[in-house]
Amino acid sequence: MDFKEKFKSFFLNNNTQNHINSLKSIPIPNDYPSLNYIGVNFEKEFSSIKLYFTFFHKLDLKTVEDILPSTNEFGKYYEFWQKSKTITQQHTGCAFSLKANANMEFTKGFHLRYKLDQRSETLFEPPKFIKLTDIDLNNFPGINFEYKNGKCKKKNYYYITDKITKQQIAEQWNNESIVDANLIEYTESGDSRKIILWDNEVTGIKKTQIQFSEEHLAFNNWMEKEFQLKNYYDGVYFDNNQKASYFPYLEKKKTVPFDFSIDRHVDTAGYILNKLKISELKK
Repeated sequence: MDFKEKFKSFFLNNNTQNHINSLKSIPIPNDYPSLNYIGVNFEKEFSSIKLYFTFFHKLDLKTVEDILPSTNEFGKYYEFWQKSKTITQQHTGCAFSLKANANMEFTKGFHLRYKLDQRSETLFEPPKFIKLTDIDLNNFPGINFEYKNGKCKKKNYYYITDKITKQQIAEQWNNESIVDANLIEYTESGDSRKIILWDNEVTGIKKTQIQFSEEHLAFNNWMEKEFQLKNYYDGVYFDNNQKASYFPYLEKKKTVPFDFSIDRHVDTAGYILNKLKISELKK
């Protein structure tokens, strides 16, 4: 099965359909934004696809219980998460993820960020492989938990804007262009590490240079041609050859990140499903 068929099978899978229907049924207050988008991972070939639903208003725990296999970890961190009526560098929402590997085995999870203060600092784990500056510490850290087969995996997230820290990462990843990223989302999970480079590609000129595999490049080109979706964010793993691409559907104004003043409700999943249905009808 090639990447096109795997992409389609993910969206047409009952697990994905039920997940989308469940999260799209959650009411969004008129003055709060909402966002869903997709990501894909490749080594040489397709390895996984990810769907994220992000909310900026506060959800009640009963709603979350219907989304996640467990809310034990969620409850510890959610009280320190801040709702926001705008999408900013600090307030990027609370996201619920559905991921599938190449064999269509599914994993659910959540990601949120919290303000680091005297109350929340007991939850904070500093990174093992880089040193954060005071500037980076002022960027809300993040936490992610993923659930599969009764097991839970934790990932710590850090948001890097200081050029001193960017230089550390550029040296470790052996890629000097990483210093030019607007913001680096840096993740540690045990000894595994990953970065996501948040770059504004409105000009069509990438600030950072990432080498994708031929298959990955072919997928990105197909997404732009078939769905008019552009890869706005690049992800790079440290301990293997995996790379990631992320695709939000911005209907009105094609600017990211942090400028959703016009695109207040980004529904990438709904857009893709509609395109797939139209494609099937034309056959």
